[in-house]
Amino acid sequence: MNEMTPAALVARRVAETRGGLLWSQEEVARRMDLYGVPWSRTIVAKVESNSRQVTVDELVALAFVFGVPPASLLTLRDSEVAINITPTTQTPNRSAWAWHTGTLPMGGGEPGEVLDFAASADRRRRYFDAAPNDVAAGERLLPGVGRLCLKAGAVQRFAGQPEHLIAGALPASLKLLHEIQEDAATLARDVERLILEIGDAK
Repeated sequence: MNEMTPAALVARRVAETRGGLLWSQEEVARRMDLYGVPWSRTIVAKVESNSRQVTVDELVALAFVFGVPPASLLTLRDSEVAINITPTTQTPNRSAWAWHTGTLPMGGGEPGEVLDFAASADRRRRYFDAAPNDVAAGERLLPGVGRLCLKAGAVQRFAGQPEHLIAGALPASLKLLHEIQEDAATLARDVERLILEIGDAK
């Protein structure tokens, strides 16, 4: 295992995000304080050197202060780097980003477990049931939305790959694009049906 733990990721990304904004450590501390998190320049320095870990409350506040999604402080910009999800589990950075942003189910089983169809369906159900109520309710009413989002996320990740990887994955990606077209057409019909049902109920 490498040393790219979640805590180390946060330390590195706080420093990188601050640097990208051209903010000093004092400025980060000042803005955190404005939003009710009493930080000092010393705390920012310790966080960036990974000698002080941030709490969940502080992580969310940092993302808000920076104006970035919390997921960006838990993942790197380099998609190919392997990062640690748990002390014994690594995944490519791009997969971690997809997991954090809701476009790739991960986990839910035991280490090394190969999920069969039923287990995969259960994991997917748990994934969407864990979402906010409107998202979970929408998944029950229009299950095609979830499938479409997952496939669109896969296409997005594919499009950003190096050219040699795109060439190797092109046939599978074209098949995926065809499935997205079919799913979108089915979803459009389902949305139309739902709108009609809502109209009839009024």
